[in-house]
Amino acid sequence: MVRITDLEFQVLKLADEDSEFRSELLANPKAAIEKQIGVPVPESFNIHIHEESEENIHIVLPPASRELTDGEISVAAGGANHGWW
Repeated sequence: MVRITDLEFQVLKLADEDSEFRSELLANPKAAIEKQIGVPVPESFNIHIHEESEENIHIVLPPASRELTDGEISVAAGGANHGWW
């Protein structure tokens, strides 16, 4: 089973390294992930891809009933740099 945070990191890393994948990801996230990473995405699962710029940022809130992991808190606090900021 692929954890969401692991998948997110793989997607971000690949999108940073591969401009063609990045374009496909913006156009059709499910198809791009299934094709490039090999992870089937259930029909009922929604994926929204947003590209930030210097004028626009996106803040994603976790579900209200879920507590943040230590790793997520570290990233939110600026304690981790994955090369895609």
